[in-house]
Amino acid sequence: MPHSERQTIEKLIETLNCNETVTNFKQKRSFIFNFAMIWNLFEDRCMDNFAKISKVNNFVESHISINNLEVDVIFDYFKDRYKVFDNIYDTENLLWKEHEHTYRDFVIEKFRDTQCSHQNKIKAVLYIIFRLRNNLFHGEKDIAIINEQKRTFVLVNKFLMDLITL
Repeated sequence: MPHSERQTIEKLIETLNCNETVTNFKQKRSFIFNFAMIWNLFEDRCMDNFAKISKVNNFVESHISINNLEVDVIFDYFKDRYKVFDNIYDTENLLWKEHEHTYRDFVIEKFRDTQCSHQNKIKAVLYIIFRLRNNLFHGEKDIAIINEQKRTFVLVNKFLMDLITL
């Protein structure tokens, strides 16, 4: 017999061993629902319904209106998030796939570049968002502690919505 949404969430709460009400559980994690919906729109409207990290460069280069996109806040957030010290950055917790090392290296290079172009900041941010998406949807995030990622996903959601609505 199908479960109601409430029963599904109750089962999630039980499985995760969270001591929360259904309402509280949903409210605290709404940013994940928002991300799933926004990602769907991004993939449809910006990636021809098939998002691949390898398509980011062409997407950014071919959209003139992208120059109007605010990227500094999220770029600086990620730059600070992945900074170890001075000019050393570690993005390995994004679990880059073996064939994605060029993207990882690009992100780190742009973090170090004090004159990083607007378009390169957008590319770096999108490369990170692709890894966040893959890690979330393919089980690399610990859903029990996903709330620690709230600020990240709130910024990502805003950035993607701004991008979609250019």
